[in-house]
Amino acid sequence: RELSIVEDCITQGYDVIILTPIDYEGSCTAVQKIVDAGIPCILVESTANMEIADMTIMADNFEAGYLAMEGLGEAMGGEGKMVVFQNSTNPVASQRAAGRDACLEEKYPNIQIVNIEDGAHTVDKCFEVMSNFLIADPDITGAWCFQDPNAQGVASAVKTAGLVGQVKIVGVDGSQEVCELIKAGEAVGTAAQMVSTINKVLVENMYRLVENGKLEQPNMEIPCLFIGSENVDDDWVNWADTQPVKYVEIKK
Repeated sequence: RELSIVEDCITQGYDVIILTPIDYEGSCTAVQKIVDAGIPCILVESTANMEIADMTIMADNFEAGYLAMEGLGEAMGGEGKMVVFQNSTNPVASQRAAGRDACLEEKYPNIQIVNIEDGAHTVDKCFEVMSNFLIADPDITGAWCFQDPNAQGVASAVKTAGLVGQVKIVGVDGSQEVCELIKAGEAVGTAAQMVSTINKVLVENMYRLVENGKLEQPNMEIPCLFIGSENVDDDWVNWADTQPVKYVEIKK
């Protein structure tokens, strides 16, 4: 479906095509077709064929994973058993996992990963998986989730098991749903992607790309912010507007 939409856009002669792929492997062909057609291609939150795209912009996903783990480790007191919800087939999720692992190695050597769920991404499925984790090991005290829907399912399972307070939970996204869980004391935090800033920087550079044909620094990462009980009620949506954009090199 994505490929057919891209082909329609190419046929209609769009001046630029912005793509937010869901499936990494499946989107590589679409990116290649856009580039072959001579239309500027911008990727948002994806690494699909990013070495040939004219511009990429995404959250600093390594930082997001690191910040989430940092918040979780602090809430766990630097020790205990944790479970992990990740998706190793997704390059963006893998960057978050790399940040998590870096934080564990640097700051929390006494936190033990006792179970890993690799692939579940819906609220219902994560509820089921976490429920089983808790039955198998009721001494779990932490859960790191690569995205907020996972954290929602985990939080529901923890609440159902009567373990709110014992099991600390973090996610990545900055969703309203997890912010409400933070306010209710059912989650520790979420590493927020600054979507507003991503969109602003995207539009500004899209016009430059179309006007000039290329960008000197085309690959951008926007910093993330950990949202917890101390700042969940703050006006943090535009926080990244005041932070420097990180420009990264992509090997061609």
